[in-house]
Amino acid sequence: MSTPCRSETKSYRSCLREQRSSGRKCNYYAVKLEKCRQKYRKTNHVAHNFDGTRVLPNKKCRIMNEAVQACLKWKAGKEALCRNEINKLSDCMKTTKGEVAKPTKGDKVWSDYKG
Repeated sequence: MSTPCRSETKSYRSCLREQRSSGRKCNYYAVKLEKCRQKYRKTNHVAHNFDGTRVLPNKKCRIMNEAVQACLKWKAGKEALCRNEINKLSDCMKTTKGEVAKPTKGDKVWSDYKG
């Protein structure tokens, strides 16, 4: 079974990468991805209770976060193959206080954004 909304996610992430260098707008892709997610949740009766807050790792955990990102890139996004790195980051995040990220324009598109 394929991952739901995979093509929409890839399009959005690709746009975000381009946005860093060109200033490209990605709201169209964010809206398209969110509609797909909402459709999937409704069809599969998935309860959704995330408040939209993004917590970034503090300085102590950033090296571990970078290790997770590198592993995911190397293993083509398969989290099961990076479980060791993810667990180390999770443990570090539990013992330190992360930094709450300011919402971006794209964040305000998501249904879980509480403004």
